[in-house]
Amino acid sequence: MSNPVFYESSTTTFGTSDFLLAFTVGATGAVPTTNAGYTVYPQFIKSVVRTGVGVYLITLNQPVLLLTQWNISNIQASFSTGACDGYISADASNTTTPTIQVSYFNKAATATEAAVGDSLRIYIGFRWKKA
Repeated sequence: MSNPVFYESSTTTFGTSDFLLAFTVGATGAVPTTNAGYTVYPQFIKSVVRTGVGVYLITLNQPVLLLTQWNISNIQASFSTGACDGYISADASNTTTPTIQVSYFNKAATATEAAVGDSLRIYIGFRWKKA
């Protein structure tokens, strides 16, 4: 399993931020938790965990006003009928325990695990507020 890559940019002037979470899936959809010995979560992300078949829950460090843009994708290690499309399946980013749930589906719209070696990409932009 390769280490995850996090990119984050933000500006306090306009109150907008974004992040890109990219990682190679391990056994049973596992999410790596370290990157070369460093905690990988950026300023706005508290944790990323797999909670079910093809489902990942991103917990934020603080509430945000609204999601402004997103792109959820899977670069398959080898083409299959597995997890092809990703969606934001639940948005509770403006609550006291802010979370964003991302789910992956096959072409038949059935929740599906990504295969070992698939590269999951989760890009989310948002307007934030201080906790």
